[in-house]
Amino acid sequence: MSAARRKWAIVIGAGAVLVAAGVWRAVVWAQPRAYELKSAVVTRLDVSARSGEIQFVHPKSGRTTYVGADRIPEDCEIRINGESATLADVQVGDTVAVRGLVYPLSRTVQPQQILVTRGSNGPDASGNPLTLQRAP
Repeated sequence: MSAARRKWAIVIGAGAVLVAAGVWRAVVWAQPRAYELKSAVVTRLDVSARSGEIQFVHPKSGRTTYVGADRIPEDCEIRINGESATLADVQVGDTVAVRGLVYPLSRTVQPQQILVTRGSNGPDASGNPLTLQRAP
């Protein structure tokens, strides 16, 4: 084999390896990822549509972040102060810990567990939820 052919074979082989690595990386990136937030606040909730939004401080950037779930599954575990509950029992202003899946391609999230802790920033003494407004 001549030096020129050997050079082209190496270039083509290296290119094939790079393409394969890129495809593998894209496949890994597209897989759903597990996520867990230790502390967030419910800012929007539509029980009939089973959708909602939470606000939290992003652990890496320190910025206030909003994440919405367009569809909260029926089998999502919901607990309030350790007791089994339904989505209708959750209120805007509740402090929650959430575990679920993030789907990078569709940029959606699917909660699998919502743990509500009612306390000073939950519903007021009359049982009415606090009203939170999204920052402009």
